[in-house]
Amino acid sequence: MKQQELLASQTGAGNQDNLNSSNELITRKEVTGTPFIIVGEENHGYMITLGRYQLSRRYKTIDECYELIGIRDWELMMNLMSVFVEGYNMVKDEQERIKEMQKEIPQG
Repeated sequence: MKQQELLASQTGAGNQDNLNSSNELITRKEVTGTPFIIVGEENHGYMITLGRYQLSRRYKTIDECYELIGIRDWELMMNLMSVFVEGYNMVKDEQERIKEMQKEIPQG
């Protein structure tokens, strides 16, 4: 399954099932009390995501993903922090771009 197809399957709210391009059922499970969603299907495994970001490798079962979240795995936490840093940098870059645009506007 292509990463792009998996990301496209993550749109929408709540737990939902989708079919990917090869008509395999893709499962989405919101993990209560966390910002995480477990996404995947039986043939290719399941992974932990946050929005459009993949935070973990693929695991054979949904239960393995729940276990990883439950023990607060350090690799998972570092990946989560990387997502936050990327988001912060995107906001910071946008703010700088706006400031530059404002400098170009004639003051009258």
